[in-house]
This record gives sequence, structure tokens and C-alpha cells, in this order.
Amino acid sequence: AAPTVLACACRYGVPATAASITTAGGTGIVTGGLVELALSPICSQLASSVRFILHSWPLSSMLLRCIKGAALGWFVWWGSGRGMYHIVILPLIIVEMERGDPATLGAIDECVLVGVSLGLCLAHIVFPRQKEDVHLSRRGLFINFLFGDFIEGAYPFMERSTICNTAAGLAAALSGVVVCMFGARSSAYLPLPLAVLISDRPLAMLAAFAISVLVPCAAAVMENYCLGRVDMTVKTL
Repeated sequence: AAPTVLACACRYGVPATAASITTAGGTGIVTGGLVELALSPICSQLASSVRFILHSWPLSSMLLRCIKGAALGWFVWWGSGRGMYHIVILPLIIVEMERGDPATLGAIDECVLVGVSLGLCLAHIVFPRQKEDVHLSRRGLFINFLFGDFIEGAYPFMERSTICNTAAGLAAALSGVVVCMFGARSSAYLPLPLAVLISDRPLAMLAAFAISVLVPCAAAVMENYCLGRVDMTVKTL
């Protein structure tokens, strides 16, 4: 529609600046009006439904809350590695935080992506398998801790090691359980200390972080230690 309006304005001798303002402004008014009148009620209802599912369902059953937390934690971790983060997960976080409140998915995002990545990076600083791992791990540790965003720093370790990958998935599910069991909410893309401080359940958030960091860290350290012992034995022989 905008090209047609612009062409008509030019055809009837409307100056270029006025034609551009009319086209741009008219497009915004029409689009905004249609969204407000037709789509806004539907989108508002959908957003309320998403928040209800994440916050209120199910409140009566501890077991169901644990299952929901494990499923959400595992899905966020699994989906982020398969191109679903910016298509599905991040929009859901934005919808949940529409009113400026901390989010369940925001807390899960920080734990299962940032915490897990930080744990794997920490392990490869403490006990690296290769010298090259240390530089990547230091960068990953720094960015994850201070900016709350660098799951990619752990991808090389998860791709080359089934143990690291399995431990990361397990930590994601367990930390999701803690978040949903205690109803902790926070925000994604925050430094880890700040994500804990703004949470409405800071102790639960801290416990979820501890699980998401320590489980993959311990698994990676043990694997690297065992592989190092094997390498030393082979060299000795």
C-alpha cells in the first residue's frame, strides 16, 4: 500500500518531503490502528494465557511443578542449540515480562544457558583437556558472569564430549525443577549476581545457579582428569 500512496502523491505533484511524510505517517497510523483494534485483544489474551501457564499452573501439585520445571529447563537448553532461542524462547520471555515483572523463563534462561556454560568453562580452566581450551573458557567465564550471555562458549565442549553434553542437559533439567518448585523469577541477559538479587526468590535462584554450574563443572573436571591419567599412562608405556 505504501508504494501506491507514494506513487499517487508524486503523480498529483505533491512535494517529495510531504509525500514521504504522508506515506510514512499514514502507514504507521493505519498499521497501528489495525493492530490496536484487531490484534491487540487477541495478543493480550495469548500473553495472559502464557503467564498463567508459567506462573500459576500447576500450583497444587509439587510433583507436577517439578515435572514442568524439568521440561522447561531441558527445552530451553535443547532448543537453544537447535535454532529455537530467538524464534521461540526469547519471544516467550518478552511476553512473560510484558508488564516489567521478573519471569520464570528469564530465571530458567540464566540457569540452564548461562550457568551451564559458566560451569563447563570453569571446568576447562581448572582442568583443561587441551591448552587451547583455556583461552576460550576464560572468555566464556568472563562474559557469562558479567553479561549473562555466552552459551556459545560451551558448545565446543558439549559437541566433542557426550559426558559434558549429558551433564549439561541434566543440570538444565534439575535447575529448572528448583526454579519452578519454589516459583523463582528473574531476567535473562543480566550479570549472574544481579540476576540473583532481582529475583523474588533469591535463595532459590542461588540454589538453581549452584546446580547449573556445579553439575557440568564436576562432570567435565572428572572426565578431563580421567583422560589425562590415561594419556599419562600411555606416554609412560
